[in-house]
Amino acid sequence: MDKWEYKVVDFESPAIAKRDNSTSIEDCENELCIWGEQGWELVSVIPHGTKTKVFLKRQKS
Repeated sequence: MDKWEYKVVDFESPAIAKRDNSTSIEDCENELCIWGEQGWELVSVIPHGTKTKVFLKRQKS
């Protein structure tokens, strides 16, 4: 049976939601790419107050 580990990260809402702020969107994409290189997979994104919760998972080694 596969075993997973999980990570929950808070992003400031403007960084992930506002398309008019390209620098913040690029920063968000870069951070997601770094996590992807570390084996993390984006599972879900949920708005939470002034932030956005990002849920990631990866297989335990």
